[in-house]
Amino acid sequence: QRAYAAESLGVSDARIALALLALVLWLLFLFTFIFLAIQGWFSEGNFESTVQSLFICVSGGMTKALRKKTSGESSHSINELINNIMNDDKAAAASKAATVAKK
Repeated sequence: QRAYAAESLGVSDARIALALLALVLWLLFLFTFIFLAIQGWFSEGNFESTVQSLFICVSGGMTKALRKKTSGESSHSINELINNIMNDDKAAAASKAATVAKK
């Protein structure tokens, strides 16, 4: 019955094996990277400096990739904000000019 449920969801034994292999490889790369980073942090040499730089670059790249942008960071939002400020300034200037003209 489990096999039928898995088949109805489109999951085959080959897909499960492939997913497990990908997960194991990903974990292997992750642990390798962590151990190289730890080694690089406690030693001083050219290779270690490269590992430290790589660790910082990857951390920054992952942070940038995974962080959601706020509405103020998109160029469309910034342009819209500037246009609103400029329109408000024009409206305020016109209102002030109309008040001065009435006097």
